[in-house]
Amino acid sequence: MVSHRFLVCALSLLALSQQLHAQLKVDLKLPRRLYMAYEPIMASIAITNFSGRDITLENNEGQNWLNFEVTNADGTLLPPRAGKSQFEPRRLAAGESCNFAVNLVTSYPVTEFGSYRIRASIYFAPMSKFFSSPLRNIEVSEGKVIWEQTLGVPEGQPDVGNQRQVSLLSFRNADENDLYVRIEDKDAGVIYETQKVGRLIAQGLPQIEVDPRNTLHLMQIVSPKTYLYSRIGLNGEQILHGTYYETKTRPKLARMANGDVGIAGGQAGGAPATAQETEATAAARPKISDRPAELPKE
Repeated sequence: MVSHRFLVCALSLLALSQQLHAQLKVDLKLPRRLYMAYEPIMASIAITNFSGRDITLENNEGQNWLNFEVTNADGTLLPPRAGKSQFEPRRLAAGESCNFAVNLVTSYPVTEFGSYRIRASIYFAPMSKFFSSPLRNIEVSEGKVIWEQTLGVPEGQPDVGNQRQVSLLSFRNADENDLYVRIEDKDAGVIYETQKVGRLIAQGLPQIEVDPRNTLHLMQIVSPKTYLYSRIGLNGEQILHGTYYETKTRPKLARMANGDVGIAGGQAGGAPATAQETEATAAARPKISDRPAELPKE
């Protein structure tokens, strides 16, 4: 493996190498600057091949073709998580561009509170050169717990018999308050999911119900007379996500005779969509087996 010291030295020459040898253009974009601890940080990578020939980006002699330079507020370079920095080879024709997303939380320890500087770099083995993106800055903070409940994992689900602590948190982003859900196993020290559910506005907290399968149901107002309904499983999967409108009646969660949770009142804004249909980035969301992150040690 290439030494860590060599990688640091090589990355320090990235800006110069990009100016002198612009065969590859690399860009890194992040949706926003502020993130809540443990939520996915989806970095969008764009690579354009200006070499004038077809190329293949692939690992070579222990050096990964795609790397991230991640430093904390102290300037310390953070190493990738073990086994989480491998990326499939990519072939680019002359003049071709490719775009893809990487969840930095699964690959790098960017879950502690504080600020981080991030840069993507491509190692092109035939030239033994690095090409880098501009530096991007993010900050990681924590939300305020507004509700929490410990629930057992029922029959028919992974980890049956174990417990999950489900928390709802409010978090102030740049121009609005947002509602997040976090699912964790505190005994095992694992966080399975931290995801944004929707806007949280001043009119009130969301309505919360838990059905007999310990699935979480939420109904929250996101704008005047507009409500967002979410149904979230204990492994963090967002099973349903739909919009309802206040008409002559206000939509609300209702407990049925058999204990299930339904929706009474209001008008549906269309059939509820699955999470994959609702979010354009859902396809890039890592699988549940990739998502768990260890809690910080005391």
